[in-house]
Amino acid sequence: MISPNNKIKIGKNSAVYKKLSITPQMQEKCKVTIGENFICEDVKILMQDEPDMSVSIGDDCLFSFDVMISPSDGHTILNEKGEAINP
Repeated sequence: MISPNNKIKIGKNSAVYKKLSITPQMQEKCKVTIGENFICEDVKILMQDEPDMSVSIGDDCLFSFDVMISPSDGHTILNEKGEAINP
C-alpha cells in the first residue's frame, strides 16, 4: 500500500521493457523520482525499511536487467549501549 504521504514521479518519454517494481509497502514520506527519457529492462526499487527515504534517477538513464536499488541497508545496527549507529 502506498500512503498519501508518498510520491512517485516518472518523467516524459520513459519506457519499461520488462518490469519496474517499486516496493508497495513504502514507509511514510518516501519519494521516488525518475527523470525524462528513462529506459529500463528489469529494475526493483526497495523503499520498505525506513520513513523519509528518497531515490532520484536523473534524465537520459538506461538500466539493464536485474538492477536493485535500495536507499537503506535494511536493518538497524546497534552499538554496545543499544543505540542505532546507522540511522
